[in-house]
Amino acid sequence: MEGQAIQPGSILAGRYRIDDLVGEAAGSTTWRAFDQILNRSVSIRAVASDDPRRAAFLEAARRSTVVSDPRFLPVLDAVPDEDGIAYVVREWSRGLPLSVILREGPLPSQRGATIVAEVAEALAYAHEAGMPHRAINPSTVLVKDNGAVRITGLGTEYALRAAAPAPSPDAADDPAADAAARHAGEQVDVRALGRVLYACLVARWPGGRGFGLPPAPTEHGRLLRPRQVRAGVSRDADRVCDRILGQPPRHHATPLISPREIADLLSQVTEDDSMLDDDTEITLGEIGLLPVAAGNGAPNGPPPALLPSRPRPVPPPRELTRLERSREMARHATEGHRKLIWLGMVLLIVIAALVSYVVGRESVEPTASASGADTRGSQAGVTDTEPLRIESITTLDPPPDGNDEENDEDVGFAFDQDPSTAWTTKSYYTYPDFGHLKDGVGLVIDLGSDKEVTGVEIQFGTAPTSYRLFATTPDASAPPSEIPSATDEWKPFGEREKAIVPTATPRIPAIRTQFVMLWLTKVPPDGDGTYTGVVNEITVEGPAT
Repeated sequence: MEGQAIQPGSILAGRYRIDDLVGEAAGSTTWRAFDQILNRSVSIRAVASDDPRRAAFLEAARRSTVVSDPRFLPVLDAVPDEDGIAYVVREWSRGLPLSVILREGPLPSQRGATIVAEVAEALAYAHEAGMPHRAINPSTVLVKDNGAVRITGLGTEYALRAAAPAPSPDAADDPAADAAARHAGEQVDVRALGRVLYACLVARWPGGRGFGLPPAPTEHGRLLRPRQVRAGVSRDADRVCDRILGQPPRHHATPLISPREIADLLSQVTEDDSMLDDDTEITLGEIGLLPVAAGNGAPNGPPPALLPSRPRPVPPPRELTRLERSREMARHATEGHRKLIWLGMVLLIVIAALVSYVVGRESVEPTASASGADTRGSQAGVTDTEPLRIESITTLDPPPDGNDEENDEDVGFAFDQDPSTAWTTKSYYTYPDFGHLKDGVGLVIDLGSDKEVTGVEIQFGTAPTSYRLFATTPDASAPPSEIPSATDEWKPFGEREKAIVPTATPRIPAIRTQFVMLWLTKVPPDGDGTYTGVVNEITVEGPAT
């Protein structure tokens, strides 16, 4: 990459501002850049324009776009030649490479199994699309702060590291050879899943030193199982690892050759076992008798990953932070006054009850606050309500991206009576009001016919979420296609600014309508510098019949 005009501050394609160098590997450089048009961070992988791998690199980037699984960082742009470089632009993720995490030590079995299960499930979708990764390792698997898994380098990583260009699955010269090559690539991915799982369980790399991890120990040329290396590894995770890497697996178990099957088995891994059990072939007492393969440690010594059983040291007491000390002092300061506070509260309740009795026995319904209270609404005289049947829900999505862009295929999850499923908006960068791009996004609820509506309950997946409620007049035969700010056909009847609770039940007046719209105006952050709206369930209520 010498002599190329790419450095911090450079502008590529008139829009990508280079910020800093992330890494150098396989004769390429990876940069963090900023897309000045879409106002978001991106990742740029660059090689020299005269690099013999350039064509395979760009072709792999193009073919990777057939895989739509969100766990793969998608290709956004590919430029064959600009000022002596060819580069591929991908979505940026703030995730930390798994290799960096494992350098601090092994993961709990269930956590490691969850990460690898996510990777396996993503690979299953990629294989179905005819696009094996071929370069899965702890450096291409990223883990975000919220635990989400992202995978980078689909196709391109292999194109840069392979001795020969990867065969194109689109070639029609020899379909049988192409199918065989794809199958071989899929089995490379399966084997890689086993290695990554092994590393997660014991923080050692099978097959030698790699990715900043020490080599996994062997006995007579056979890789020791995770439960033989570290106490506390889950039996289920150990068995899955052995069925992938074992040659052959123990107890004549069937080898695992499908990412989907691996994902299903790893999703069933539970808590770690506290110690090695009876089926472990090598006990801790036998550690000193084991021979060590060349390169794994000193001769006649124990394998470096086999840890003797010893009491876990008791950590020293953690020093309280300044905030915690302030809270502790405040708690002690108020300890002696709690009885007086409770007595005062009781007296206030008694006085309030007496005042209410004197003023009158007829209760007056409180009016809704200007900000919209999160309490269930009801009309005076209406005491019993029931959910109304929802015929359908559609999205109302204004420009610049237009309709059919806000995950319309998932909108049924918003009224399937299953709070564990959800409809989500797209992710927007920098600002909670949809990146300053539009007024909002709506869910239009069709009740099938005019009905009396006395309440709307919304279960949000995350908070804070700002929204407004609109309805049409009873004589409307179809919902307006314009957004609320562009038409007066949508009549507002409830709103909430920054609802901080997952379930919002704004007080509304009783209305009669067929169409109700939940209009999201601000959505919460999702932990990656982006903002996403999540609606788990919507329930529209009316008078009980």
